[in-house]
Amino acid sequence: MKALKGRDKDSFLKSAVTPTTMKPIKIALILLLLIFAGLQYRLWFADDGLLKVINSKRTISELQAKNDEITKHNTYLASEITALKKGGAAIENRARGDLGMVKKGEIFYQVVRTDS
Repeated sequence: MKALKGRDKDSFLKSAVTPTTMKPIKIALILLLLIFAGLQYRLWFADDGLLKVINSKRTISELQAKNDEITKHNTYLASEITALKKGGAAIENRARGDLGMVKKGEIFYQVVRTDS
């Protein structure tokens, strides 16, 4: 292939790009843009698109926080159960605090404060 120089190069470019050669290029370009737009729509708005992924991550983090709270509460309840199974002191404290019970021979004084 020989190199084009000066005027030959300009005339080659002008003859290569004619209205008849531009029509298929325009059609191909429009077709590619439509395909690209369709893929972008699927990427952002489809059931498995990015918006769904972002919402799912937010939901997962919220559920993880709730799960952490429940796990902490379960740990507390497990320690309470263990304490109640092991010793009388925990049972006695529960009976005194929650049920207002007193031992035989004890005198219970209740101080009532009035608003003054």
